[in-house]
Amino acid sequence: MGAVEEERPTQGFFGGSSAASFMRQIKTAVDKRVSSPNRQTSDAILGATPPSTLMPTRADKTPSVVPNYVLPPRKMADSLMDVYWTEVFPLYPLVDSTQLRTEYFKIWTGDSLHSDENMLMCTLNVIFALSCQLADFIQPEEREASSDAFFARAKDLLHFNLWNTGSAGLIQCLLLMAQYLQSTDSAHQCWIVTGLAVRNAQSLGLHLPQTIARLPTFQEQQLARKIWHGCVLMDRVISMTFGRPAMISKASYGSVPLPATVDEEYISATAGADVAQPADRPSMMAFYAKSLELYEIMNDVLLSLYKPVPEESPEDIHDFYFSKDTYEGERTIFELDRALTRWTRSLPAHLCRTSSPESENPIFYRQSIVLRAR
Repeated sequence: MGAVEEERPTQGFFGGSSAASFMRQIKTAVDKRVSSPNRQTSDAILGATPPSTLMPTRADKTPSVVPNYVLPPRKMADSLMDVYWTEVFPLYPLVDSTQLRTEYFKIWTGDSLHSDENMLMCTLNVIFALSCQLADFIQPEEREASSDAFFARAKDLLHFNLWNTGSAGLIQCLLLMAQYLQSTDSAHQCWIVTGLAVRNAQSLGLHLPQTIARLPTFQEQQLARKIWHGCVLMDRVISMTFGRPAMISKASYGSVPLPATVDEEYISATAGADVAQPADRPSMMAFYAKSLELYEIMNDVLLSLYKPVPEESPEDIHDFYFSKDTYEGERTIFELDRALTRWTRSLPAHLCRTSSPESENPIFYRQSIVLRAR
């Protein structure tokens, strides 16, 4: 994530669970106990300054009329895709890897595409932008500029019309864009793009189990679950990070089953609901399911401990951190801790960090580390 504690005031409201709000509260509590006329911190740096206006202050650049279908050289493109499949996709499996790999190779062979060409090119450029941030064959000082170039191209290719019904491809692309923006200082853009993805998913009925049940194949049902829960995941992540209310309710989260913990290579286009992961092959998708469970517990934390309250005085903040008589919510804290303990005990063996990375599958090892960090 970008350093949200240093967000510009124009980035909007940051609530109680955000890093900016936490730093502001710590400063207020410390200043209350250790008063010093020389201790001053900019409210703008701590995210305390409210926006001066709700009207836009700067117009965006007009996108290019001619579609920019320029791709990097094949060798570079293949290398960036490899980075995506090994470093990014295992943590955020927001696309159908089988379908995307097939369409990607068709671009180079000139075969007819099954998906919308413009949306595919937009999606690939976002993937290239994500991969540039992690590619060790790109010089560190060049990674940001390379990522920005690909993302700018993707924005030009995103022909989003508010008056048209969305599509699965659009939602996947928006989620990837939100994932990229999450790693920059564009907090407002990340928030808005995630909201667009959620609303488009809801407009397609992906939040309803009956909509998914009507899809003809298990492969499509699995993709629909991945897309919807991708919206849930991004909604929970940025709500926690920015301290803002989540858009998706607990009921909507629970009504759609989590994606099956079966890797896509074992799901054919004609597979039925009896598809299963081989017993001797741990599933990469288990990480996704466990991440969703974890962030739902984190959402419970937000709902329980960060309720909207009147503006706090310095005395209230000081008492919250230092008062010995503050026992309200103890039962809630114990319940949340118990939920986290149950979640930890439910982790499959390959997501429990028990040995060195040299003796493990590198993807599973990385997933276990990230899961603990979250």
